[in-house]
Amino acid sequence: MKRVISGSDNALAVVRGLLTVGGLGTWDDLLSFMDRALSSREDLMNGAAQRGQCLCGAVTYEATSLGTATHCHCKMCQRASGSPFMTWVDTTEEHFRLLSGSPVERKSSEDGIRSFCPGCGSQLFMRYEGEPTIGISVGTLDDATSIVADHNIWTKSRLPLMKGFDCDLEDFPRSSEE
Repeated sequence: MKRVISGSDNALAVVRGLLTVGGLGTWDDLLSFMDRALSSREDLMNGAAQRGQCLCGAVTYEATSLGTATHCHCKMCQRASGSPFMTWVDTTEEHFRLLSGSPVERKSSEDGIRSFCPGCGSQLFMRYEGEPTIGISVGTLDDATSIVADHNIWTKSRLPLMKGFDCDLEDFPRSSEE
């Protein structure tokens, strides 16, 4: 049976990563894994509910449609997360619902607003004033196994220790709009 893998799903990057890291015994195991991952991603992008929460569980949420995932290397994401980068996956206000808790919002730039759990400090969401898009911190999703980043942004701020990380993704020195 011939299999077709769509480049739009970044399947080749996933395959390269899986073959590099190992852990999957046979080619059939790899193909089975890819089928599950790609169908899960398709479900997420087509309305299957995805839930997430902060570290302490006080803030929970649900998104019924997820879009593009991005690795952001800006200084604000580095400082807010304590990590070399943040990975965000987009949704819209109409596909997002807060289930419990009340995140605290803080401005991190002129237009950027980040949402944190007031109890444990987990960074949960990012949005820009006046925009319907909400960035969800991928690490807060209950199941992020089907999320595949599409590109890197703010690579001018990428730390040297990240050299070679996701080097097959398109880089944008400042933002995805450039």
